[in-house]
Amino acid sequence: MHRIPEIVLAFLLVSAAFAVLAVLKTAGLVSMFELLSSISWSSVASIIFGAAISAFVSYVLQRNSFAEARKTREAERKEKRQAIAYSLLFKTLRIHSDLVTLEHAVTSTIEDARKNGFAGEHLYQVVRPVIPLPDPVKFSAEEMALLLSLNSDLFNDMAAIDELHKHVITVFDTYKKERTETFEQLQPKMEGVVGTKFLNQQQQDWLAPRAVNLNGYVHTMLHLTGNEGKLVWSYLERLSTLLHDKLDVRHKLERRPSSELSSPSFP
Repeated sequence: MHRIPEIVLAFLLVSAAFAVLAVLKTAGLVSMFELLSSISWSSVASIIFGAAISAFVSYVLQRNSFAEARKTREAERKEKRQAIAYSLLFKTLRIHSDLVTLEHAVTSTIEDARKNGFAGEHLYQVVRPVIPLPDPVKFSAEEMALLLSLNSDLFNDMAAIDELHKHVITVFDTYKKERTETFEQLQPKMEGVVGTKFLNQQQQDWLAPRAVNLNGYVHTMLHLTGNEGKLVWSYLERLSTLLHDKLDVRHKLERRPSSELSSPSFP
């Protein structure tokens, strides 16, 4: 027992009583024997026993209260960690989903153009900008701290994928702006979504470096969304397994078929 104030108080009272007896004996006012004879020792024993029982009961109740409080704190801590884990999982899922959808937006456009007879190497001519682009994803300090506490290797692998996501969106946005500016300068004749323009030598010279730059963006977009998308999926699988094993976070991962990738945001 760590806290038994009733017993301490009882012994202090008994000690004080003996001290009073000693003072009276010294003063010659009463004999020690007479005073001791007048004390009901059964009452004293009852008081001490009662105080001991009260202290024991108080200790047991207090210990149970502390145990319940500790369980409550542990449950609240687990719930908080699970909420952070779900947030991290869904953000990673969002990153992967955006990469896959953006890749599909580019590859499907190229495939459609090939089917319609396009055989050129200048992919910027057929790859239209994606509008609107998704918002960047940012991992919070709490999310990364939780991941680090669970698995440092996975933390090292995933630490920069939110910045990767942001970089991909920046590349797509830059491509959209530069392609739009280029086409505005050329002012092609539009027939539906197809534009044609006969260029003189001066216009060809002006377009040549911009065409190289725009093609570079297209290839970068394909590389980032394709290769990095597969890498992010591997991280996502590891993260899902880790959070399930460590924090009982349950979420079934499924890849979407290509037929389901088109949406109003990502045509």
